[in-house]
Amino acid sequence: MLVEHLPWENPPTADEYLTFFREAIPLCIQPMDQLLPVLRHLKFKRLRLGIISNGTVQVQEGKIRQLGIREYFDSIVISEEAGVKKPDPRIYRKALDLLNVRPTETWFVGDHPHNDIIGAAQCGIKPIWFTRDGNWNYSEEIKPYRTIHKLEELIHIYTEYHEN
Repeated sequence: MLVEHLPWENPPTADEYLTFFREAIPLCIQPMDQLLPVLRHLKFKRLRLGIISNGTVQVQEGKIRQLGIREYFDSIVISEEAGVKKPDPRIYRKALDLLNVRPTETWFVGDHPHNDIIGAAQCGIKPIWFTRDGNWNYSEEIKPYRTIHKLEELIHIYTEYHEN
């Protein structure tokens, strides 16, 4: 659509544009506030961490590389490679199997109410909603286990969880 509607002198083909997009988008990503300190803390506590992401391997791997976070994760499941995407329960089960953890002892942090929170909850995982200042639709049958506004709140949830 962009190739067709922008005033190009020498328009790229759709494939050329898509190739550029897949190469350039990962280079533009910036880490969320406190991302690295939170990941370091959780790994120090010996938590097994994983990523489940919808998208192409090229773009998602590029983002992970750009952020320099691969070393913190024990598994990474990308929808293109998995053949299914969130909220399909199979992608969550694949991640659980790779991490060798049970759903009831697992948290999933995500910002998309349907794909992340409802999808994870339907698999028995405790979903933590990273709101980004959104509002939860409380008419939904499934509710988040917890809600956070900043990543560092995960450290407090972990501490609280292990004190009880």
